[in-house]
This record gives sequence, C-alpha cells and structure tokens, in this order.
Amino acid sequence: MKIVAGLAAMLLTVGVSTAAIAVPETPTGQSRTAPLDAGPLHILLSNDDGVGRGGLPQLQKALCEAGHDVTVSAPASNQSGGGGSMTGSGTLKVVAKGPACDDGRGATYAVHGTPADSVLFALTVLKADPDLVVTGINPGQNIADAMSLSGTIGAAMIAAKQKIPTISVSVENDAEDFRRNGNLQQTDAAMPDAAAYTTNLIRHIETRSSRGAGLPEGLFLNIAYPVVLDENGQHDASLVKGTRVTRVGDYAVLGGLGKFSLTGQEGNTSWYDVSTPGFCRVQFDCPAETVRNADSTALEGGFVSVTPLETGFGAEKQGAIVGLLGGFDG
Repeated sequence: MKIVAGLAAMLLTVGVSTAAIAVPETPTGQSRTAPLDAGPLHILLSNDDGVGRGGLPQLQKALCEAGHDVTVSAPASNQSGGGGSMTGSGTLKVVAKGPACDDGRGATYAVHGTPADSVLFALTVLKADPDLVVTGINPGQNIADAMSLSGTIGAAMIAAKQKIPTISVSVENDAEDFRRNGNLQQTDAAMPDAAAYTTNLIRHIETRSSRGAGLPEGLFLNIAYPVVLDENGQHDASLVKGTRVTRVGDYAVLGGLGKFSLTGQEGNTSWYDVSTPGFCRVQFDCPAETVRNADSTALEGGFVSVTPLETGFGAEKQGAIVGLLGGFDG
C-alpha cells in the first residue's frame, strides 16, 4: 500500500505524540491529494449502530462544538455487521429528526436502511456535498478481519469511492476492562476522548491541506482508539501512548465463523440459533499477529491505530494468476 510520506507528519499534533512510524514514499506521478479548506467544514456523519447510538452522539457534539457544519445521516436501527450492503430496490423510509447541533445548526436523518444507504441518501438526495465524511464511533475495534463485516467501514468506503475525504472511527473493546469490571463500560467511557482525538486530527489535516498535504485520493483513514485503564480500572486518556500508522492485521478479531445450533426441524425446514464467539482478548485468546506494524499490535500496546485503507479491490500480484490460467481459453 502506497501513501504519501507526509501522512506520518500529519499526525504529530493531534493531542498525542507519534511513535514508531515508517511510511513509504509515493512513486513519482502517483501522489494525488484531496484538500480540506481551512475553517469550518461541512461534515457528513454516519455509523452502523444507528442515530443516537454508539459513539455518534459524542462525535457529533465534538464536531459541532468545534464549529463545523454537521449533517447526520445514519441508520434508524442497529445495522452492525452489514459491511457495505445497500438496498437494491424497494421503498426507503427516511425520518428528519431535527438539527444536528444544540445551537440549531445542521440536520439529522434516520434512514431505514443500511449504513451505505445512509451515506448515499445524503450524497444523492440531500446533495450534501460534504468536505469530509466521518463514520463512527463504533463500539468495538474495526481492525484486522473485523473490517470486512463492519458497516462503519462499509459506509466510509462508499464515501471514499466518491473521492470525498473520509475517516472511520472505532473504540477498542478491552480485555482488561472485561476481566476487571465484568463488562465493557470503559469502551463507552473512552468515546469522548476518541471524539476529541478525531476532532483534533481533522483540524490538523485542515492545516496540512492548506499547505498542499491533504488526504491522498483513493485512500481513507481508519482510526482505532485504545481503552487504557488506570489502577482503578477506569479509562485514562493520558495513558494513551501515542499514534501509529499501521497495516491491516491478519488475526481473527471476531473468532472466525459463527456458531449454528439447531433448535427445531419440520420437514425440509430447519431453525438455528446463530452466535459468534465474541472478540478476541475479551471472550477468547487472540492468535499471534503475523503482520508487521499491525493495527492489532498498536492497540494492544496502548497506541491509537491509524490505518490508511484503499478503496480499490485490484490485486497487484497478477503474475501468479497468469501462470495459473496459462493455456486456459474457456
């Protein structure tokens, strides 16, 4: 994955120090940026947990207080795990919920559809034309294999494909929190800090963009914010160690395949209860991470993970496939 060398420098003043970052240069002629104008931005917010759920209210509040013009277009109900799915046909119900900010600015829409539907509604029907799209804040880390299922990532992908600067945000479910407190309440406690971090990052990208160093086109940023506990088992943002630009890890965050338990059968029809093993480091041990500079490694070390993600699906290793298909003509 190629990203501009300035990306690491962009993260130096977002509230925590940057550590252990190695960023490759972009080949000559391939560096394209999507600038953000300095000053208040028009920001489109979405998520997969639904309007008023997850960490969206905290992020909404932080961005409004920072003076940005905010439009919220998010699912009316929880759509977690839906990835980038969209409604292909039929009727889509949308409810206008009032302003996005306490001072009456902006607007909020509850879309009875998927996260991707919510973003597309704002872009095509509302003609939102945002300077930036932000999705989240998701409770639970959207890293490694969890990305493929995440509606937060799916909504961000849709926006980034329209060449709009985009950021997705999640907060870690922490194993130590679960072990010590028997719940994941510190994920919720970390939401305001993750919102402040994201707001600071946006401000910093604005400043860098005014000097010609904006987000590279074809990429979006995936932020995973850690939960770091103090001696009393409470999240303490001052204990977050810094920021790392990371790669997508390869371990099974969600424990692999779901579990199907037969509960009834009648003729050719069967009924199953479906469940997943949960999050590794919470309900079960994680497999060893094999990717260097992985998002999972950063979180486990108490760092904020910022992973540049590409919107394209094309693979660069065509040579092996050419050899595999050699002589095949259908």
